[in-house]
Amino acid sequence: MRMSSCAVVAGLIGVLMGVWVGHASAQGLNPPPGPVAPTMKPLSDVEPRVAVNAANTPGDKSAMFVITRPGSYYLTASLLGEAGKSGIEIDASRVTLDLCGFDLKGVEGAVSGVRVRGKQTGVVVRNGSASGWTVAGIDVAASTFGTVEDVRSTGNGVGVLGGERSTVRRCVATGNTGAGGILTGRSATIENCTSTLNTGIGVYVAETSQVRGCIFEGNTTDGLYLDGGGCVITSCIAEANGRHGIAVIYGAAITDSTAEHNGGDGMWSIAAVTFAGCRSSFNAADGFEAGDGSTLTRCVARENGEDGLRLGNRVSASECHAVDQRNGAGIRAVGGSSRIEGNTLVANSIGVRVEGTGCLIVRNSSTSSTSKTEFDIGPGNAHGPIVNVAGIGNLGVVGGAEHPRANLVY
Repeated sequence: MRMSSCAVVAGLIGVLMGVWVGHASAQGLNPPPGPVAPTMKPLSDVEPRVAVNAANTPGDKSAMFVITRPGSYYLTASLLGEAGKSGIEIDASRVTLDLCGFDLKGVEGAVSGVRVRGKQTGVVVRNGSASGWTVAGIDVAASTFGTVEDVRSTGNGVGVLGGERSTVRRCVATGNTGAGGILTGRSATIENCTSTLNTGIGVYVAETSQVRGCIFEGNTTDGLYLDGGGCVITSCIAEANGRHGIAVIYGAAITDSTAEHNGGDGMWSIAAVTFAGCRSSFNAADGFEAGDGSTLTRCVARENGEDGLRLGNRVSASECHAVDQRNGAGIRAVGGSSRIEGNTLVANSIGVRVEGTGCLIVRNSSTSSTSKTEFDIGPGNAHGPIVNVAGIGNLGVVGGAEHPRANLVY
């Protein structure tokens, strides 16, 4: 006999209820005797950090609040500064201060939003903003291995001051009116930061520092200033700074970076720098000024006010492209003993101009120079044959064009 679907469902429910009741009976449903004990965690477990306030971090004559013990601290509200004092001073190592998105607001005569006292180490300041402080928004210069991250610093003397081996990441420094936006000591790391519209330098670092993925725009002097050897710069942009986009006075390696519309050179050095895959355009002076011993590979210079690539002594320039330097040469070698090889020059005043001696010029091609001079090579240099192949068609019919070191005019 066939059962209805309702009967089948009812039967299944009965079976399941029986199983559940049996299981519950085996486990026991009655609560234990006596009052129910509290199960809530203490506040120290819920928020295992220390709030910055008058009770936990009392101030003194130099700061509104002072942190004197290692640990993790946090703000509970925005802070309004006082003249003659810093907002928060840190007088201990291994301190993490979370601004929790709040603003440290300075007043006239207020010193710094956050300041590290003495020779501390491992201080971290993160996640907030600082504005209107006379010396600096965030100052961890006295701390080695200090870290500043996710901070916006606006309208201070300096935006962020970092010490030796400091790390500054994902910060914005804008409209600061002192020495610059972000300034650090030696062996620092600055990554994914933006420094704009500051009086002075956008970013300043000392020797053996790394700068990655940063933007320097509209600062009154240099966008990025490297004051020491061994620095590595990767994937940065220097735009519309008052002097040079990137300035180097000691050695450095600069890769995949761009400089445009700066008031001086796009990238300037007086020392040995490796430029690789960089672009420098629309700058008032040279696209690249490469100091003695430098190397340029796969770089592009376009529509700069003077020369595209200006070479000192013992410089190697290869596989570069220089176009539309109407008042200067695509490549200009003012020093000696340089190698200029495999470059393309288009619509410059002069394609290649060599003023020094002892240079080697091979496998370059140049066209459409406004002066009608594609290669201007002074005496005392060596070069491959200079062959005019403009409109010739098959290069095989032109004598010298097949030479492996020929320089071509096209």
